Amino acid sequence: MADNQKFSFRKEERLCSKKLIDLVFKEGRSFHSFPFKALWKTTPLPMPVPVQVAFMIPKRNVKRAVDRNRVRRQMREIYRHHRHLLTETCTLTNNQVVLVVVYNGKNHLSFAEMESKIILILHRLVETLQADDQ
Repeated sequence: MADNQKFSFRKEERLCSKKLIDLVFKEGRSFHSFPFKALWKTTPLPMPVPVQVAFMIPKRNVKRAVDRNRVRRQMREIYRHHRHLLTETCTLTNNQVVLVVVYNGKNHLSFAEMESKIILILHRLVETLQADDQ
């Protein structure tokens, strides 16, 4: 993989399907790592990618759209740099994962705090997928 594509976040990696999002909320598994909640489900995806991900910030927690967009942008950036933790595992186990990360905090975290929490979520998800595969 070329260096310029290594950290890209392509359209097919984004979870846009309303059906898949509803499926994750209805039938998926979840865990909390305050202020985030991760919901995921292993399912065949319409695209040949190991993971599709969506980031959500409820309006009731973060009132201003500017602040919601900033948090979402930071979450995408963190995931973009650390997604290799998850995609390598999914590729090895031949799983396709649909992941939704929800920000439930009312106060804004620093970038470093958000990064450590999202890395923790990715590690925990990898451990769960490896345990399920065995």
